Order: sequence, then C-alpha cells, then structure tokens
Amino acid sequence: MLHYKVLALAAVVSLANAACTFSLKPLQSANIDPQAIYAQNTGKRITQAKVLAQVAVGYEKLGQQDMAAKLLSPAMQTAKVNSSIHYQTEMWGEVGASYVKMGRYNDALQAAQALATQKYQGSADGDVALALDRIIRELVAAKQLDKATQVAQLISSSSSITSYVVEVGEEYEISQPMALTRLAGEYTKAGQREKALKVLDQALQQRTDLAAIALAYAAVGQQNQALQLLSQATRIDTDEHTSLYSNDFIKAAVAYAAMGQKDQALQLLAQIKEKVKQQEASNPMGGYYLHRVMMEIAVGYAEIGEYHQALQFAKTIQPYQDLAEEAGRTPGGLISGSTSNEVFVFTQLADRFAEAKQYNLALQAIQAIKGEGNIAVAKAKLAVEYARAKQYDRAFQLLRQSKQLTVYGALPQVVEAVVQAERGDRAVQLLTQALEVAGTPNKLLILRDARKDLALAAIAKGYAEIGQREQAEPLLAQARQIAAQIHGDAEKAVSLATIASGYAAIGQREQAEPLLAQARQIGEGINR
Repeated sequence: MLHYKVLALAAVVSLANAACTFSLKPLQSANIDPQAIYAQNTGKRITQAKVLAQVAVGYEKLGQQDMAAKLLSPAMQTAKVNSSIHYQTEMWGEVGASYVKMGRYNDALQAAQALATQKYQGSADGDVALALDRIIRELVAAKQLDKATQVAQLISSSSSITSYVVEVGEEYEISQPMALTRLAGEYTKAGQREKALKVLDQALQQRTDLAAIALAYAAVGQQNQALQLLSQATRIDTDEHTSLYSNDFIKAAVAYAAMGQKDQALQLLAQIKEKVKQQEASNPMGGYYLHRVMMEIAVGYAEIGEYHQALQFAKTIQPYQDLAEEAGRTPGGLISGSTSNEVFVFTQLADRFAEAKQYNLALQAIQAIKGEGNIAVAKAKLAVEYARAKQYDRAFQLLRQSKQLTVYGALPQVVEAVVQAERGDRAVQLLTQALEVAGTPNKLLILRDARKDLALAAIAKGYAEIGQREQAEPLLAQARQIAAQIHGDAEKAVSLATIASGYAAIGQREQAEPLLAQARQIGEGINR
C-alpha cells in the first residue's frame, strides 16, 4: 500500500509559496502558435492547461460548447502525453472536475475511467486516487451520487493515502473503502437508505477501515452490524506495528461514542495511551509515530465529546525532539517556531470544537497555536462555523481581526451559509457586512484562491441567488477593476473567468463574453 502523511499546515504553506510563484510572474509577451496549444500540444505547459480548463467552464455556461471543448483539449493532451505520472493524473482530475462543473457528468465519468485504466510505469496508485477523489468531490457537490460511486469503485484496492486536501480543509484518508463509506453517508443524508447499505456492503469487501464503516452502518440503523464490525476492528493484536498506527482503534472509540457507548470509547482510548507508553519504553526509535498517535488520541477525545479532556491532554504532549528544527525549515516561516503538536493538535481541536459549537474551547485551542498564519487559518475556519450556526456577528468580528488575506478564502463559505439560511432584508444586511469585511485594508496574500476579486464575485453570486441582482452588478464591476490590476497572467485569467461566470449568473451575457475572451487570450499566452 502507498501511504502519504502530509502535515496539514505545512501543505498549506507549500501551496501558498507555489501560489505566489504562480501568480507573480509577468504576463507572457511571446506569441504562441495556436496549433501548438490545441492541435499539437506537447503536454508541457501545465499552468496554461489548468487555466484554459477553468476558462472552458465559463464558455460552457454560456452555451458555447465548441469553444469549451477546444479550451479543455490542452488539459486532455497533457493528461495523455506529459512525461510525469503526477501531471498526467492531475490533468485527468482537472478534466473530470471541469466536466462536472459544466454539467457534463457522463463525460466526467469517462475521464475518470480513462484515468483509472491508464498503464503507468512505476507506482501511480496514489496519484490516481488523488485525482479520482477530486472528481468524486465535485460530483458530490453536484449531487451526482450515483456517478460519484462509480468513480469511487475505480480507486485501486491497493491505494491508501492520507493527505492534506486543500479544498476539504483537512487531512483525510483516500482509499476505495473510505470513499465508498463517505458516499454512504451522503446517501443517508439524502434519505436513500437502500443505496447507502449497498455502497457499505461494497466498502466492506476489502475488510479495511472497519471502524469507519461501522459508524456508517450505525447511521442507517444497522446497530448489530456496526457492533460486530467494531468488535472485529478492536480484536487486532495491538502489539503489531501497523495496527497501532492505523488509527482504527481511535475511529472505533469515536464510533462507540456515537452509538451511545461512551464508557467503551473511553476504555479504548485509555488502552491506546497505555500501549503507546509501553512501546515508547521498548522502542525509542519509533518516537515520531508514537508521538503522532498521542496527538490523534487528543483529537479522539474531542470527537467523542470529551472536549475539556481533549484540550488538557493535548497540552501534556511533549514535542518530539526532531520536529522543532523541521518546523523552522518550513518555507515562508508559516509554522516557524512552532512544534508538531501546536500545528496539528491545536488546529485540529479548534476545528472539532467549532463544529461541536464549543466556541470558547475553540478560541482556547487557537490561543495555543503559534504562527500568525496558522492562527489566521484557524480563525477563518471558526468564522465559517459561526456563520453556519447563524452567529454572523461573531463570524464577521473574527474576520475583521485577521491581518491575513485568509479572510477572502473564508468569505465565500460565509456567504454560502448566509444564502442557504437567510432571505429578504436580513440576507441583504448580512451580505453588506460581508462586503465591508472584504474591503478591510492591510490584507496580505497567503493563498492564491483567497483574493478580494474572487471574494467580491462570491458575494455578487450570493446577491443573485437571493434575487438581488441589482446589488450584484456593482460588486462584479468592482471585482473587474481589481482584476485589471493583477500582474500574474494565470491568476488574472482565472479571475476574469470567475467574474464572467458572475455576470452570466445575472443574465448579462454581453458583459461575460468579452471577459471570457480576454481570459482565453491571456491563457493562450502562458508559456509554462
């Protein structure tokens, strides 16, 4: 099996630095033969292919399918001929995700099938699984659960990746059983119990991730099946190296608690803590992994509802000796001076507390985080949870406090929460507050997709969705002015395409078309 462990905030930092490199290059002045872009693409201009794929979505929404297909072709060519397995698989994911955004779900499924059936040299299961997961997430967002299930079944049985997924905002496991289990949860939420059970039966065939599958069975009323699986999951010999680090015991504790068996959950966590202490004494060289398990135990306490115990336990975890130097080497210094438990544990606890509406504890956890960027990210996530709980004033207050441009990444989610829950004057009032936050000065760029122009476009979309189209137009005009000042070619093209989609949403095709044409021209001029 292929396993990747990516420290969550470090991954965000890497993206941020890549984003700055990506966005700050000047516009390309060299003319590129259109034949080299479309008909004879060599698959080497990765950035160009990604940008044109995003512009293609805008053309599809305007009903210009031929142009959309043309603009998507560089990504398809890159997926077929680029020499890097990583870029090949990433581009198939880009193509599939673009098709979903276009509403072309059968084409998205075909792209996923093409990705899964490619014969790659060397081990590509992990890269393929990541790309398929992206398509699955887009299909779920589009409520195409049956298609998403078909894609999940394409993930190789030998793939098991734990990776930080930026769009999800957290580290999670990507494997066929876990993908199917998550989809079972979506079917359950949609009231499709029979389909949920069918998908869970498929997930169970590999006999892995038993605790997570058990929890999903419990959610559809299959308590006996769930308890049998939990018994199997916790019978594994904990002296085995892999069983302790698989996190199955912690998942089992969470499942027991969710089924009302809190005592059993607490007993399991206590057993894991004791086993870690025994292995620390017998195997000092395994300290890094044992340290990681201790951090996951702290998060486990939060997930079973023992919030105060989770925070207290996290504060007792001693940093692993080699991690301080590693943290100091992180590009950009985002986690410079912090240690693994401060980055992983307290950010994870802040998220869990916020989701559980334990807001004071979430703020306490945030206070324990080091690094201005880390704190800003945690506050932004908390602001989104405030908004989802209709505590809008607290959400906007947190975003106003931030000195990082992270607020622009959170604003679209806050706007989405407002649009889903509010209408009329109340919705207009809240979107006006969001606009005021978007205008807060002294915001520094840390993430490519967290910019004021995109935030304004999201707010404009929110106005359109509540029937206030006259409010949306001036915001799009303001976003357009900001986009005109962007120097990075790729970033400028994506911004223009996003704003064009906003105009299309309010029925102003005459405004959308020239913006898309400009985005396409910029994209065609990118030579990387």
